[in-house]
Amino acid sequence: MGVYDVTLRQDIDPPFGAFSLPHWAQGQEVRARDISKDRNWARLSYGVRIGRPLPAAHRCFPDDPASDAIDASKDERAASLHRQIRIGGSDPHAVADAIKTLSSKGLITEIRPVQAQVFQRSPSKDPAAAVSGKPGSWALEAVDADVALATMPGDPDIRVAVLDSGISRDHKEFRGKVSGGYDFVTLGAEDWSHPGMGTLIGDIRHRDSNWDDDGGHGSHVAGTIGALGLDMPVGAAGLCSLMAYRVLGTAIENGSKVGVGTPGDIDAAVKEATDRGAHVINLSLGLGASSGLAPHARVIRYARMRNVVTVAASGNHGTSSPVYPGAVPGVITVGAIDPFGRVTAFSGWGPHLDITAPGSSIYSADLDNGYRFRDGTSHAAPFVSATAALIISLGRARRVTFKESTIRRLIRDSAQVEGRPTDPRRGAGVLNMARALKAAGELIDDHRRAREDPEPPWPFGFGPKEFAASNMRS
Repeated sequence: MGVYDVTLRQDIDPPFGAFSLPHWAQGQEVRARDISKDRNWARLSYGVRIGRPLPAAHRCFPDDPASDAIDASKDERAASLHRQIRIGGSDPHAVADAIKTLSSKGLITEIRPVQAQVFQRSPSKDPAAAVSGKPGSWALEAVDADVALATMPGDPDIRVAVLDSGISRDHKEFRGKVSGGYDFVTLGAEDWSHPGMGTLIGDIRHRDSNWDDDGGHGSHVAGTIGALGLDMPVGAAGLCSLMAYRVLGTAIENGSKVGVGTPGDIDAAVKEATDRGAHVINLSLGLGASSGLAPHARVIRYARMRNVVTVAASGNHGTSSPVYPGAVPGVITVGAIDPFGRVTAFSGWGPHLDITAPGSSIYSADLDNGYRFRDGTSHAAPFVSATAALIISLGRARRVTFKESTIRRLIRDSAQVEGRPTDPRRGAGVLNMARALKAAGELIDDHRRAREDPEPPWPFGFGPKEFAASNMRS
């Protein structure tokens, strides 16, 4: 089945756009719709199906991401999400003709084939798994996490969405820490376009509410952010909560597990996490751009418009080539250092790199209630997500809502700079959680001293008036 995600140049059904269409996840059947009957802008062959690839903010059944939409929100329109449709069908020639028809009329601005790609690979062979004790504390010490957590232990109402291979439901480190999630993985055998790279394992075909982890990568990332600290270091975000969004399936490649998914499934989860009230979204995954098009840009813009902080890994390729979503403007992009404070050889860099954090010999949760070490920029990004969550927690405690852009600036400006200050492989420097929290507190104090009115909302550096007002009422 040929399937494409398409962004149109104009609304197809004002005022609802694509959100008036049925939701369509790859591998799931949707009701046929011959749009030539009620839309004169294109004529599609019989059997070609269209739908919306993203969950709607306003929908008939609020708990179901696949529910029919009620309307398109102002922010969905501003980010042009209401013009994104999915086109597919059992006849690839008919699908190709549909794409050709829309293109010939000048109605398409972007088109992407829906196919599986590898989003996660370990940079090197992982050390052997460990089953007890609390090794790996070097990473928390390197970023002054203990001082930061003493300043602000976190707020359970502040949620970090982990978009990854899922989170292990039964792991003792996550008891009471995960406040919901969803499984967006919709891979099928026909989507796996990398011959010789092994087989897909686990749940790969249908979207559902089971966000359990098949690969272990997502559990490891989530542990660094929000573990209880029973047999591993406590999560760097302290008391903040986790949201589990499974966006990557798992494949076996040369005996190792790799994360496999589609950009569309990741976009759907970013949209859903934003609409569900995530404050921070951690994206420990990445992919190079194809055909000159940068994936995830529109949905990241939507998240930022809703004041959500987005954090991503810089990639494990060791070059300056951009990896997305890390290279999307406004995302906090994180490279990796080792226990000696050196930038790792595998760490991606370039003008989009914001900061570095511990990403080598990171000890965290694994499958089957176990633990292990892992390497990669994937495991550096969670420290920055945790820092953002603590800054938001501090603001909430002091009745202030920071702009997401201000949080990015606070994290960058408080970084530790050692060695050559202009080393492009380090970004702004090494993350320092304590300094970032201190800078956030000082920013609040500076604005309070500058105003006669001691109540929010504050001027530059803080969020919209409605955000601050809602915090005052909470």
